[in-house]
Amino acid sequence: MPVLHSIAGRLSVALATIIVLLPLLMVACSPAAPDTAPGDGAVPSPTATPGMSSSAAHYGKGAHSSAAGAAVVGINMDIVNRATILRREDLQVKRGDLVSLHFTSDEPGEVHLHGYDLTAAVSPDAPGGLTFMADTAGAFGLNFHIFAADNTPASAGETPGGGNGSAANGHGGNGNGDDGHGGGSHGPLESEVPVSVGIAATTDDAGGVNVHITTEGWRWAPENVNEAHRPGEGHAHIYVDGTKVNRSYGPDYYLSGLAAGERRIRVTLNANSHEELEWDGQPLEAATVVTIPVAGHAHDPPPAAIDAGGMSVTAQAHPDPLGGYNLQVDAAGFVFAPENAGGPRRDGEGYGAVSIDGRPHARLYGGWHKLPALAPGTHTIEVSLHANDGAPYHRDGRPVAASVMVEVPEGAEDGGGGKGRSHSDDGHDHSHGSNGADGGGREVVAEVHLGNLEVYP
Repeated sequence: MPVLHSIAGRLSVALATIIVLLPLLMVACSPAAPDTAPGDGAVPSPTATPGMSSSAAHYGKGAHSSAAGAAVVGINMDIVNRATILRREDLQVKRGDLVSLHFTSDEPGEVHLHGYDLTAAVSPDAPGGLTFMADTAGAFGLNFHIFAADNTPASAGETPGGGNGSAANGHGGNGNGDDGHGGGSHGPLESEVPVSVGIAATTDDAGGVNVHITTEGWRWAPENVNEAHRPGEGHAHIYVDGTKVNRSYGPDYYLSGLAAGERRIRVTLNANSHEELEWDGQPLEAATVVTIPVAGHAHDPPPAAIDAGGMSVTAQAHPDPLGGYNLQVDAAGFVFAPENAGGPRRDGEGYGAVSIDGRPHARLYGGWHKLPALAPGTHTIEVSLHANDGAPYHRDGRPVAASVMVEVPEGAEDGGGGKGRSHSDDGHDHSHGSNGADGGGREVVAEVHLGNLEVYP
């Protein structure tokens, strides 16, 4: 029986080993609490999570993989003086990531993630948070709402109710799919550095108006639009007869299609986060009046194409979280020369012409332009280069042009790539009442843009 004894001994040793290792195996195979979603590995629904801690000394994001295979991305955002020091790359995730946003703040308010339409209350004594699956690509604004003292923010997980995104609360939307901030609807912002602004406007033979904005102590920063306020930089808002028509991302803008007669043109300097700026308590704005002539004789046909040499152009359309798109154009061998528009040709200079789905849309005097909201479907945005007198630049018999395709899904009413956002003229996916209240009836005394959550495919 020595063989049987040997076998039995080995079995006993093996069994003892398994019993000893079993608890260790169970611990090793059990997923850590932060990595799992409740209920058989299912991903949790988007929720606000009150009371989540966030270290004031920790900024940015960290990521690890969950048991379900999705990356879990944690982002800590500390809101101090209505701003955050997070960089753009700190707010970039991939579609399919499980995102956990943690907030702290030195004053009570509510963080609103546009597009996903999620909110989280936060105060100095109660950090807040949002946990959700980033299942839709795009750029989604993170705004901080500050309420009147006798109002309290919604409880965590509450979404602003009511309203239809109509142009209210001082918003002067005009169908451009823009954010529509107007008249200081979210309160003016005092500039930390001395800035001044002026305006000049002249009509051209085609009946349009060339607007030139002069500034001192100012930097045009279209690349930072919708980001947090930075002293001495931003963009402008342009109004015609009191109605906002668009943003201007540089000192020159072309207005077309204005009715005959006297038209009052006003510009305001605005922070990256869209507040109208003031200096020494006075609005940073300027206005002028131009007379649009009555349309007369038919215009001459456009001049013949001219050789472009080595000229080239590229274009990108960036979804704007407040609606529409920001068109970025880069040209090589070409200089934008708005000061010479309509004048004689000069080699290698001129302006751009923007069309949407083959229809003329705007004249481009610089590298950036705000495009309107687009209906669901596929759209083609094209930029072609022209000489000062309007002659199109051609190379090898073809226009020097660039086009970009934009896919607007059903339900993304604002054309900004959002998920089920119902923007109207003012470009917001929540409605402000006429008394300056949000959709829940609470009075909003300030709304600050903290940055964009960028979800990449």
